[in-house]
Amino acid sequence: MTIQTPATYDSLAVEDLTVSLPAGASKAIGPLRTETFGFPAGDVNAGKAFIDYTGTVADLKRTVLSLT
Repeated sequence: MTIQTPATYDSLAVEDLTVSLPAGASKAIGPLRTETFGFPAGDVNAGKAFIDYTGTVADLKRTVLSLT
């Protein structure tokens, strides 16, 4: 999976976070800082993080927690 990083620092784009898991594996990822992974204020998706999935996603199970 790739967690999009819309942030920039000193006018440089921050690289997206890529996480690979073998079939059947589990992994906790985060916390994801809003400053790095959240879309900026003024954007229709402000504060939300976007994750792109690749490979076979039919059996994918995920849980999203908000700790605010």
